[in-house]
Amino acid sequence: MAQRALADEMKWPTGVYPVFGGDAAAQSAATRQLLAHGALALAGVVLLLYLALRSMRTVALVLVNLPFALVGGVAVALLMGGTLSLGGLVGFVTLFGISVRNSIMLVSHYRYLVEVEGEAVEHADRSARRHRTPGADSDDRTGNRSGVAAVGADRRCARQ
Repeated sequence: MAQRALADEMKWPTGVYPVFGGDAAAQSAATRQLLAHGALALAGVVLLLYLALRSMRTVALVLVNLPFALVGGVAVALLMGGTLSLGGLVGFVTLFGISVRNSIMLVSHYRYLVEVEGEAVEHADRSARRHRTPGADSDDRTGNRSGVAAVGADRRCARQ
């Protein structure tokens, strides 16, 4: 590293030593902290999902859906200029939450159909897909929320 080379090459008086700081050092420390806290939060989410679903296979299925939710959010962010504000980050957290909620609801409904109702797996597949089609239940407004968020972002950018 350049800092190590500079510290080793310079002859410092006795009792004097270099200390590197400033914005770059602060940003590096903040990035390390954010990654560490993010990893802890992810581990906590996986643990909570496991406690709720009682199957690592099901937890993996729920988590596999997150990149698909991310694709739409990234596309809208790129269409709006490619910069992400604090509000945009909150939107991504909300998007992940909605995606996980919908996945949990689908898995729970599927389990209910197979375990409680005693339906065959093939029939439960069809029933679960039919249950999650847009408009099938009154609380499935994810598409509407995404559309409203995109229109709101478009109007905010037009004002600037």
